[in-house]
Amino acid sequence: ETEILAIAVCPEMQGRKIGKRLLARIEKEAAGRLQIPRLFLHTAVENLNARTLFTERGYRELGLKKDFYPNGQDAVLMVKELRS
Repeated sequence: ETEILAIAVCPEMQGRKIGKRLLARIEKEAAGRLQIPRLFLHTAVENLNARTLFTERGYRELGLKKDFYPNGQDAVLMVKELRS
């Protein structure tokens, strides 16, 4: 198991499927060469674009973490099973 700590695409490049390609590459490396069974990540509750991206890539929400970020934002914990 491992956690994705950060993934970002600069605003002017968003909407070009770069985030989807980055996640696909991370998942391929994790499941293949690294033999990692699942990936975890956190994203801000308010970050609907990120939550949509992760959900479309097969991540599911596990729970809410209150005041997770330094500025007091809540986070959603998400997971994706890479192998059964």
